[in-house]
Amino acid sequence: MTATTLTIAVLNCGYTVPSVQKARGQYHDVFAAILQPAVDRHNAGTDDKVTLQVLGFDTVKEEYPESLDGIHAVIISGSPNGAYEQLPWIRRLLTYVTEIKLYGSCFGHQVICEALYCDCGIVVRKDPAGYELGVHTVELEKDFVDRFQEYLGERTLRLQFLHGDHVLLPEGVSQLPRGVSVVGTTPHCNVQGIYEAGRILTFQGHPEFDTFINTECLRLVGQRVGWEEMYTEAAVVAAQADDDAATALTLHEISVKLDQLESHSHGASQILRAFWRHLDQDGKQALMDDISACQDSNERLVELASHLLDAILKPFKLAGGKAPTPVTTPPSLDAEREISLATATIEATTRNDQSSLRSDCLRRDGYRCVYTGAWDIPSCEQQLANPTPDAEGTYVDCAHILPFALGFFDETDALQTRNKSIIWFAIHRYFPALAGKIDARSINQPANAIMINTLCHRHFGEYGLTFEPQGNNEYRIINHSNLRQLLQLKSGSSQLQLTCADDTIPMPDPEIFRVHFIIARVLQVSGFGDRISKAAEKAYLDLDCHILEASGSTDVGGLLSRMLLTSVRVDSEDKTGENHATEISLRPGTG
Repeated sequence: MTATTLTIAVLNCGYTVPSVQKARGQYHDVFAAILQPAVDRHNAGTDDKVTLQVLGFDTVKEEYPESLDGIHAVIISGSPNGAYEQLPWIRRLLTYVTEIKLYGSCFGHQVICEALYCDCGIVVRKDPAGYELGVHTVELEKDFVDRFQEYLGERTLRLQFLHGDHVLLPEGVSQLPRGVSVVGTTPHCNVQGIYEAGRILTFQGHPEFDTFINTECLRLVGQRVGWEEMYTEAAVVAAQADDDAATALTLHEISVKLDQLESHSHGASQILRAFWRHLDQDGKQALMDDISACQDSNERLVELASHLLDAILKPFKLAGGKAPTPVTTPPSLDAEREISLATATIEATTRNDQSSLRSDCLRRDGYRCVYTGAWDIPSCEQQLANPTPDAEGTYVDCAHILPFALGFFDETDALQTRNKSIIWFAIHRYFPALAGKIDARSINQPANAIMINTLCHRHFGEYGLTFEPQGNNEYRIINHSNLRQLLQLKSGSSQLQLTCADDTIPMPDPEIFRVHFIIARVLQVSGFGDRISKAAEKAYLDLDCHILEASGSTDVGGLLSRMLLTSVRVDSEDKTGENHATEISLRPGTG
């Protein structure tokens, strides 16, 4: 066992308000409190233990570390002053920050920008729009999200705010220095942080603040500035809209639970971690509630993971089929009641709508593959489209984004009906943006379909090709397989703009594309996408030819789906922590 001391220097550029100081200490104490849980999580999973040491320096009194030797990082706190003020301690701080690796929040963010990037036109000024107060959602820039994809499950970040100055990129400044990027934006402030790989990270908001700290600060600032009482209380209400510290505590507790689950069931841990990492915020909140409801029971956590495997991963990956045994339900009486109610009202889709769906989507997509831009050959032969003689032609399919099989079942079969109710319960719980947009009955709708080359369709249906929404019908195309791109994207880059040739037909819904993208990520990260594919391939090879009808009428797809549903599972009995604890084994079903 080895031990390392992680030493963080916090430059206190002001003082916490008296009530916060009494309860939490100075800024370096606040940062120590939010960093320690991360150290604890690290220590729980390794023999290489880390001890956290946080040192505070009164920068207003021009106190600094005598040497940076042995200091791993420097944090600059917030301050009631402005980074542009000509105070001696601020001038010295501006010089100091040019020489070290830094993290800064609020004033720290501003002083770093003032010191390091003023030459490229960045300035810090009073914000003419006034204060940004309380909890707000930062829309993270794509470049920042791409750098931290493993840790950021969504493109937003909620932070506490209390600032009246802002960092400004004046008109005419087209770009920051190479390697430097903006973290994100809010409607109030366009520069919500700066990131320079391996050197600088700043936030305009306060990741270190929780509701208590910010409300106390707001009340004191209100008194000093002379805000009307109604304005101060409105700011306090805004700060109480969320408590990121309480959320962080819950996240820490969940992380500990999943660490403990790892030795009990590696597969269950992998599934829960993958969903946790990639769900959007609302879905993540639902999963957080479900994990918390399992309390300290590994068995209930395995049940929850089995529910996610049976009700989401398998149906999406295998595109459905009949099932001889019930799909696993979540370990909750409330969920059981909702599923029972849904079973009484759920309606299946039919194949009768597919011809009209194809016709509508062909018109909307201009009789072309949305991916390659090639023209649909049958449409051209029928003179529905008239491309130039040298235009590229292909055969296009009407591809469902969420699989058609999610809506197809025999309504007279009680078991199939209940299974589909469980599946749609899970979809709407963990992807709540789809509630009211799509269900079993409405799976055949233009918002859930695109026209795409036959080869691309197969890749898309196997989650090797996904469309990540970027806004305004623009998508980032991601190839999740290890193979080279099979066909050239029409744009020539990874960005794709969908266009509409018939505005009477709805465009593909970006939220539906987002779910397809998230499922692809979860299948890949959890390892179960590959396992399910290999199990399906093995099942085809292992089929007993004696059970196949000579006429060719055997429903092989349904047979394989039944086999996989009963035997691709999370196994909680092997507690060794080895990978074989969740091996996929195929055993013939009993139904």
